[in-house]
Amino acid sequence: MKTAPQGLKPRSCCGTHGTLRQAQGRLKVVPFQNRKTHGMVKIVPFQNRETHGMANVMPFQNLLSQRAASAGLRRISRIAAAVLPAALGLLALLQSHLPLMAQSQAPERFVVVLDAGHGGDDPGGRLEDKSGKVTEEKSFALALSERLRSLLAARGIAVVTTRAADIAVSPDRRAEIANQAKAQACLSLHATMSGTGVHLYTSSLAPAAAGSASSPIPWKTAQAQWVAQSLSLAGALNNALVHAGIPVITGSTSLSAIDSMGCPAVAVELAPLNDAGGGQVNGPADPGYQAHLAEALAAALVEWRAEARKP
Repeated sequence: MKTAPQGLKPRSCCGTHGTLRQAQGRLKVVPFQNRKTHGMVKIVPFQNRETHGMANVMPFQNLLSQRAASAGLRRISRIAAAVLPAALGLLALLQSHLPLMAQSQAPERFVVVLDAGHGGDDPGGRLEDKSGKVTEEKSFALALSERLRSLLAARGIAVVTTRAADIAVSPDRRAEIANQAKAQACLSLHATMSGTGVHLYTSSLAPAAAGSASSPIPWKTAQAQWVAQSLSLAGALNNALVHAGIPVITGSTSLSAIDSMGCPAVAVELAPLNDAGGGQVNGPADPGYQAHLAEALAAALVEWRAEARKP
């Protein structure tokens, strides 16, 4: 065993305090062969009573490995510093476009206005079923509105009603409600003892070119810009009613509330369902007849929504 040359004293290393002391023998120095490091020695750790264990003297090979690792970390840090600003800029750009992307992918809210005719001190017509029971038109219209509202809500369609109780609502107020709701369809619900099946009426206003979205709604003639769409809505209702076995009559007339609406609007008037000989099978006041009508109208509005969302 060789001893360290005189003058070679162990220096303090990281993790130790002060000069290392030779506590249990002399420092052991072992020479090793390395073409590139002739004359260098490998210092073998030894017991130190101050640290009660191995002294923190790092072998030569481990020192080289640590230097290489430090150089690699510095290189990675430089790359990250160069790439990070661009990555953050791209992330900010994506975040700024997320609301627009979500808006473009989300379907437009589809709203239907149900306008139960009459109400309050306006009872409307008198409806009589085949048993002789009499119902006021205002009560029928409100009951049909509530039934249809439930069916549409179950199909994911938003519904706004012009009245939910036995109250009087002016024609202008009915139109205001429909226009404020920005409805895609409005059904004005009525009943009669004349004729048979269902009568569908659109406005008799002459069609007019549509104005800009920012222009005010021309009161009393707003429906003129929507006559074509209202006729299309009446066609969808007609198809669903005929498919349900309910006869339909279509026409146009002056309707004070509908004439001021800026949306597709149709008046739906329920008449008795008669047999081939003209005898009454079901009257407007019959709950089963009302339920059958409501199902057909709901099916038509679901189809109307699908058409409205087509690109």
